[in-house]
Amino acid sequence: MSSAEDKSAGGQDKRHHVPAASIGYFAEHPVLERLRKSIVAVHRLGPDVTFMTKAENVGFGRDLYRGEMIEGLDNDRYFASFERLAHAPVDAIDASPSGELPADAWVAVAAYITSQFTRAPDLERSLDELAEETGIPRERIDVGYAMNTQRVASAVFRARWEFFRSDNIDFILNDRAIAALRYGDWDMFGYWIPLRKRLGVRLAGGPYPKRLYRGDGSWKIDIPITTIEDLQVENLNRWTWCGAVDEVYGPSTAQLGEVKHQAAPMINDVQDTARHIEGAGLLTLPQSQRRDDEWLLFSLLGGIADPDTEEDERTI
Repeated sequence: MSSAEDKSAGGQDKRHHVPAASIGYFAEHPVLERLRKSIVAVHRLGPDVTFMTKAENVGFGRDLYRGEMIEGLDNDRYFASFERLAHAPVDAIDASPSGELPADAWVAVAAYITSQFTRAPDLERSLDELAEETGIPRERIDVGYAMNTQRVASAVFRARWEFFRSDNIDFILNDRAIAALRYGDWDMFGYWIPLRKRLGVRLAGGPYPKRLYRGDGSWKIDIPITTIEDLQVENLNRWTWCGAVDEVYGPSTAQLGEVKHQAAPMINDVQDTARHIEGAGLLTLPQSQRRDDEWLLFSLLGGIADPDTEEDERTI
Protein backbone atom coordinates (compact mmCIF):
# COMPACT_ATOMS: atom_id res chain seq x y z
CA MET A 1 0.00 0.00 0.00
CA SER A 2 1.42 3.41 -0.92
CA SER A 3 1.82 6.13 1.69
CA ALA A 4 -0.85 8.18 -0.10
CA GLU A 5 -3.30 5.28 0.03
CA ASP A 6 -2.41 4.55 3.65
CA LYS A 7 -3.23 8.12 4.64
CA SER A 8 -6.59 7.93 2.85
CA ALA A 9 -7.77 4.71 4.38
CA GLY A 10 -7.23 5.49 8.06
CA GLY A 11 -9.82 6.67 10.57
CA GLN A 12 -13.48 5.95 11.25
CA ASP A 13 -15.08 9.36 10.69
CA LYS A 14 -14.65 9.71 6.94
CA ARG A 15 -17.71 10.90 4.99
CA HIS A 16 -17.76 10.62 1.23
CA HIS A 17 -18.63 13.76 -0.68
CA VAL A 18 -18.18 11.70 -3.84
CA PRO A 19 -19.89 8.38 -3.08
CA ALA A 20 -17.47 5.45 -3.16
CA ALA A 21 -19.83 3.48 -5.41
CA SER A 22 -19.89 6.36 -7.92
CA ILE A 23 -16.09 6.38 -7.99
CA GLY A 24 -16.11 2.60 -8.42
CA TYR A 25 -17.85 2.88 -11.78
CA PHE A 26 -14.73 4.60 -13.15
CA ALA A 27 -12.48 1.60 -12.52
CA GLU A 28 -11.13 -0.30 -15.50
CA HIS A 29 -13.04 -3.33 -14.24
CA PRO A 30 -15.86 -2.15 -11.92
CA VAL A 31 -16.98 -4.74 -9.37
CA LEU A 32 -20.69 -4.19 -9.90
CA GLU A 33 -21.71 -6.28 -6.89
CA ARG A 34 -19.41 -4.27 -4.59
CA LEU A 35 -18.53 -1.03 -6.35
CA ARG A 36 -16.76 0.35 -3.29
CA LYS A 37 -14.16 -2.41 -3.72
CA SER A 38 -13.37 -1.54 -7.34
CA ILE A 39 -9.74 -0.63 -7.97
CA VAL A 40 -9.40 2.85 -9.46
CA ALA A 41 -6.51 5.06 -10.48
CA VAL A 42 -6.18 8.16 -8.29
CA HIS A 43 -4.10 11.28 -8.80
CA ARG A 44 -3.63 13.46 -5.73
CA LEU A 45 -2.85 17.02 -6.81
CA GLY A 46 -1.08 18.31 -3.70
CA PRO A 47 1.76 15.80 -3.47
CA ASP A 48 1.44 15.13 -7.24
CA VAL A 49 1.22 11.35 -6.88
CA THR A 50 -0.72 8.74 -8.81
CA PHE A 51 -1.62 5.35 -7.36
CA MET A 52 -4.18 2.54 -7.49
CA THR A 53 -6.55 1.84 -4.61
CA LYS A 54 -10.09 0.77 -3.74
CA ALA A 55 -12.79 3.35 -4.37
CA GLU A 56 -13.77 3.32 -0.69
CA ASN A 57 -10.37 4.71 0.27
CA VAL A 58 -10.74 8.08 -1.50
CA GLY A 59 -13.25 10.82 -2.20
CA PHE A 60 -14.02 11.78 1.39
CA GLY A 61 -13.36 14.48 3.97
CA ARG A 62 -13.40 14.58 7.74
CA ASP A 63 -15.00 18.01 8.13
CA LEU A 64 -18.15 17.53 6.05
CA TYR A 65 -21.79 17.94 7.09
CA ARG A 66 -21.08 19.67 10.40
CA GLY A 67 -24.31 21.67 10.59
CA GLU A 68 -27.74 20.15 11.10
CA MET A 69 -30.73 22.41 10.51
CA ILE A 70 -33.08 19.65 11.62
CA GLU A 71 -32.17 18.16 14.98
CA GLY A 72 -31.29 14.49 14.74
CA LEU A 73 -30.89 14.52 10.94
CA ASP A 74 -27.88 12.48 9.85
CA ASN A 75 -26.72 14.44 6.79
CA ASP A 76 -24.45 11.66 5.55
CA ARG A 77 -27.34 9.19 5.63
CA TYR A 78 -29.64 11.77 4.04
CA PHE A 79 -27.32 12.09 1.04
CA ALA A 80 -26.81 8.33 0.80
CA SER A 81 -30.51 7.94 -0.02
CA PHE A 82 -30.00 9.94 -3.22
CA GLU A 83 -26.97 7.86 -4.14
CA ARG A 84 -28.87 4.59 -3.84
CA LEU A 85 -31.60 5.96 -6.14
CA ALA A 86 -29.28 6.59 -9.05
CA HIS A 87 -27.51 3.37 -10.08
CA ALA A 88 -30.26 1.54 -11.98
CA PRO A 89 -31.74 4.77 -13.44
CA VAL A 90 -28.39 5.71 -15.00
CA ASP A 91 -28.30 2.27 -16.60
CA ALA A 92 -31.88 2.74 -17.86
CA ILE A 93 -30.99 6.09 -19.42
CA ASP A 94 -27.85 4.66 -21.01
CA ALA A 95 -29.96 1.92 -22.62
CA SER A 96 -32.61 4.35 -23.92
CA PRO A 97 -32.88 5.93 -27.37
CA SER A 98 -32.25 9.65 -27.51
CA GLY A 99 -35.36 11.62 -26.59
CA GLU A 100 -37.18 8.65 -25.10
CA LEU A 101 -35.81 8.55 -21.58
CA PRO A 102 -37.95 7.08 -18.79
CA ALA A 103 -39.03 10.11 -16.78
CA ASP A 104 -38.77 8.36 -13.41
CA ALA A 105 -35.14 7.46 -14.18
CA TRP A 106 -34.41 11.07 -15.11
CA VAL A 107 -35.93 12.27 -11.83
CA ALA A 108 -33.70 9.90 -9.83
CA VAL A 109 -30.58 11.00 -11.69
CA ALA A 110 -31.50 14.66 -11.20
CA ALA A 111 -31.89 14.01 -7.46
CA TYR A 112 -28.44 12.38 -7.34
CA ILE A 113 -26.85 15.29 -9.25
CA THR A 114 -28.55 17.70 -6.84
CA SER A 115 -26.94 15.89 -3.92
CA GLN A 116 -23.54 16.22 -5.57
CA PHE A 117 -23.93 19.98 -5.87
CA THR A 118 -25.17 20.27 -2.29
CA ARG A 119 -22.57 18.05 -0.66
CA ALA A 120 -19.57 19.43 -2.57
CA PRO A 121 -16.60 20.24 -0.30
CA ASP A 122 -16.62 23.97 -1.07
CA LEU A 123 -19.52 24.92 1.20
CA GLU A 124 -18.00 23.86 4.51
CA ARG A 125 -14.72 25.50 3.55
CA SER A 126 -16.40 28.79 2.63
CA LEU A 127 -18.24 28.81 5.95
CA ASP A 128 -14.96 28.23 7.77
CA GLU A 129 -13.65 31.35 6.04
CA LEU A 130 -16.81 33.29 6.94
CA ALA A 131 -16.44 32.35 10.61
CA GLU A 132 -12.81 33.45 10.59
CA GLU A 133 -13.61 36.78 8.89
CA THR A 134 -16.61 37.69 11.05
CA GLY A 135 -15.62 36.20 14.38
CA ILE A 136 -18.92 34.26 14.55
CA PRO A 137 -18.33 30.89 16.23
CA ARG A 138 -18.26 28.18 13.57
CA GLU A 139 -20.79 26.04 15.45
CA ARG A 140 -23.35 28.85 15.10
CA ILE A 141 -23.18 28.84 11.28
CA ASP A 142 -25.54 26.15 10.03
CA VAL A 143 -25.43 24.89 6.46
CA GLY A 144 -29.01 23.65 6.38
CA TYR A 145 -28.29 20.84 3.91
CA ALA A 146 -31.89 19.67 3.54
CA MET A 147 -33.25 23.10 2.55
CA ASN A 148 -30.19 23.79 0.42
CA THR A 149 -30.84 20.53 -1.43
CA GLN A 150 -34.43 21.52 -2.21
CA ARG A 151 -33.40 24.89 -3.66
CA VAL A 152 -30.54 23.45 -5.70
CA ALA A 153 -32.92 20.76 -7.00
CA SER A 154 -35.24 23.31 -8.55
CA ALA A 155 -32.35 24.72 -10.61
CA VAL A 156 -31.20 21.23 -11.63
CA PHE A 157 -34.67 20.11 -12.74
CA ARG A 158 -35.29 23.36 -14.65
CA ALA A 159 -31.89 23.35 -16.38
CA ARG A 160 -31.15 22.48 -19.98
CA TRP A 161 -29.93 18.87 -20.20
CA GLU A 162 -28.02 16.77 -22.72
CA PHE A 163 -26.44 13.36 -22.10
CA PHE A 164 -23.12 12.61 -23.79
CA ARG A 165 -21.78 9.17 -24.73
CA SER A 166 -18.21 8.30 -25.65
CA ASP A 167 -17.33 5.44 -27.99
CA ASN A 168 -13.57 5.23 -27.58
CA ILE A 169 -12.21 7.21 -24.60
CA ASP A 170 -13.21 6.92 -20.95
CA PHE A 171 -14.45 9.92 -19.02
CA ILE A 172 -12.67 10.67 -15.75
CA LEU A 173 -14.12 11.94 -12.46
CA ASN A 174 -12.94 14.57 -9.99
CA ASP A 175 -13.56 14.97 -6.27
CA ARG A 176 -16.26 17.60 -6.80
CA ALA A 177 -18.01 15.10 -9.14
CA ILE A 178 -18.75 18.16 -11.31
CA ALA A 179 -16.83 20.48 -13.62
CA ALA A 180 -17.85 24.06 -14.42
CA LEU A 181 -17.20 25.31 -17.95
CA ARG A 182 -18.55 27.34 -20.84
CA TYR A 183 -20.44 25.66 -23.69
CA GLY A 184 -19.85 27.57 -26.90
CA ASP A 185 -22.72 25.91 -28.78
CA TRP A 186 -25.17 26.89 -26.02
CA ASP A 187 -23.48 30.28 -25.47
CA MET A 188 -23.60 29.95 -21.68
CA PHE A 189 -21.73 28.62 -18.70
CA GLY A 190 -22.83 25.31 -17.25
CA TYR A 191 -21.70 22.04 -15.74
CA TRP A 192 -20.40 18.65 -16.80
CA ILE A 193 -21.21 15.63 -14.60
CA PRO A 194 -19.56 12.29 -15.50
CA LEU A 195 -21.85 9.41 -14.51
CA ARG A 196 -20.03 6.43 -16.00
CA LYS A 197 -16.81 5.88 -17.94
CA ARG A 198 -18.75 6.29 -21.20
CA LEU A 199 -21.75 8.40 -20.11
CA GLY A 200 -22.21 11.83 -18.59
CA VAL A 201 -24.55 14.80 -18.72
CA ARG A 202 -24.16 18.52 -19.26
CA LEU A 203 -26.45 21.12 -17.69
CA ALA A 204 -26.83 24.83 -18.35
CA GLY A 205 -29.12 27.69 -17.45
CA GLY A 206 -32.85 27.45 -17.06
CA PRO A 207 -35.71 27.52 -16.90
CA TYR A 208 -35.63 25.27 -19.97
CA PRO A 209 -38.95 23.48 -20.61
CA LYS A 210 -38.74 19.75 -21.28
CA ARG A 211 -41.48 17.69 -22.91
CA LEU A 212 -43.08 14.86 -20.95
CA TYR A 213 -45.20 12.40 -22.89
CA ARG A 214 -46.84 9.03 -22.42
CA GLY A 215 -45.30 5.92 -23.97
CA ASP A 216 -45.84 2.24 -23.20
CA GLY A 217 -48.03 3.20 -20.27
CA SER A 218 -45.43 5.39 -18.53
CA TRP A 219 -44.03 8.89 -18.70
CA LYS A 220 -41.08 9.60 -21.00
CA ILE A 221 -39.03 12.78 -21.16
CA ASP A 222 -37.54 14.33 -24.27
CA ILE A 223 -33.82 14.83 -23.53
CA PRO A 224 -31.15 14.15 -26.17
CA ILE A 225 -28.37 11.61 -25.81
CA THR A 226 -25.48 12.46 -28.14
CA THR A 227 -22.38 10.43 -28.99
CA ILE A 228 -19.52 12.92 -29.07
CA GLU A 229 -16.18 12.94 -30.86
CA ASP A 230 -12.98 11.86 -29.15
CA LEU A 231 -11.67 15.45 -29.13
CA GLN A 232 -14.75 16.55 -27.18
CA VAL A 233 -14.20 13.76 -24.66
CA GLU A 234 -10.59 14.81 -24.20
CA ASN A 235 -11.67 18.43 -23.70
CA LEU A 236 -14.24 17.46 -21.07
CA ASN A 237 -11.61 15.38 -19.28
CA ARG A 238 -9.27 18.39 -19.21
CA TRP A 239 -12.00 20.54 -17.61
CA THR A 240 -12.78 17.74 -15.17
CA TRP A 241 -9.14 17.63 -14.14
CA CYS A 242 -8.99 21.39 -13.71
CA GLY A 243 -12.17 21.28 -11.61
CA ALA A 244 -10.70 19.02 -8.93
CA VAL A 245 -10.05 20.17 -5.37
CA ASP A 246 -7.55 17.48 -4.38
CA GLU A 247 -8.13 14.27 -6.38
CA VAL A 248 -8.98 12.87 -9.82
CA TYR A 249 -10.15 9.30 -10.56
CA GLY A 250 -10.02 7.13 -13.65
CA PRO A 251 -9.48 3.64 -15.02
CA SER A 252 -5.69 3.76 -15.32
CA THR A 253 -2.66 5.72 -14.20
CA ALA A 254 -1.64 6.03 -17.86
CA GLN A 255 -4.84 7.86 -18.77
CA LEU A 256 -4.62 10.18 -15.76
CA GLY A 257 -1.04 10.97 -16.71
CA GLU A 258 -2.10 11.89 -20.24
CA VAL A 259 -4.96 14.10 -19.03
CA LYS A 260 -2.62 15.81 -16.57
CA HIS A 261 -0.27 16.62 -19.43
CA GLN A 262 -3.12 17.99 -21.57
CA ALA A 263 -4.65 20.04 -18.73
CA ALA A 264 -1.41 21.63 -17.48
CA PRO A 265 -1.45 24.66 -19.85
CA MET A 266 -5.02 25.65 -18.92
CA ILE A 267 -5.34 24.82 -15.23
CA ASN A 268 -4.44 28.26 -13.84
CA ASP A 269 -6.81 30.02 -16.24
CA VAL A 270 -9.90 28.01 -15.27
CA GLN A 271 -9.59 27.72 -11.49
CA ASP A 272 -12.02 30.60 -10.85
CA THR A 273 -14.63 28.91 -13.04
CA ALA A 274 -13.95 25.56 -11.38
CA ARG A 275 -15.02 26.88 -8.00
CA HIS A 276 -18.54 27.85 -9.15
CA ILE A 277 -20.06 24.62 -7.84
CA GLU A 278 -21.65 25.76 -4.60
CA GLY A 279 -25.40 26.21 -5.00
CA ALA A 280 -25.28 25.37 -8.73
CA GLY A 281 -25.08 29.13 -9.34
CA LEU A 282 -24.23 28.81 -13.04
CA LEU A 283 -27.69 27.33 -13.67
CA THR A 284 -29.00 30.91 -13.27
CA LEU A 285 -32.47 30.16 -11.88
CA PRO A 286 -33.28 33.13 -9.60
CA GLN A 287 -33.65 32.62 -5.88
CA SER A 288 -37.32 33.61 -5.99
CA GLN A 289 -38.10 30.80 -8.42
CA ARG A 290 -35.97 28.35 -6.46
CA ARG A 291 -38.04 29.14 -3.37
CA ASP A 292 -41.27 28.76 -5.34
CA ASP A 293 -40.08 25.32 -6.48
CA GLU A 294 -38.75 24.14 -3.12
CA TRP A 295 -40.97 21.07 -3.04
CA LEU A 296 -40.42 20.11 -6.68
CA LEU A 297 -37.79 17.51 -5.80
CA PHE A 298 -40.00 15.56 -3.42
CA SER A 299 -43.12 15.88 -5.54
CA LEU A 300 -41.30 14.37 -8.51
CA LEU A 301 -39.62 11.67 -6.43
CA GLY A 302 -43.13 10.72 -5.30
CA GLY A 303 -43.97 9.88 -8.91
CA ILE A 304 -45.43 11.82 -11.82
CA ALA A 305 -49.17 11.41 -11.52
CA ASP A 306 -51.05 9.61 -14.26
CA PRO A 307 -53.32 11.97 -16.19
CA ASP A 308 -56.94 12.32 -15.06
CA THR A 309 -58.00 12.88 -18.66
CA GLU A 310 -56.77 11.85 -22.07
CA GLU A 311 -53.87 14.26 -21.66
CA ASP A 312 -50.69 12.47 -22.73
CA GLU A 313 -48.19 15.34 -22.93
CA ARG A 314 -47.02 18.16 -20.68
CA THR A 315 -43.86 20.17 -19.94
CA ILE A 316 -41.71 20.43 -16.88
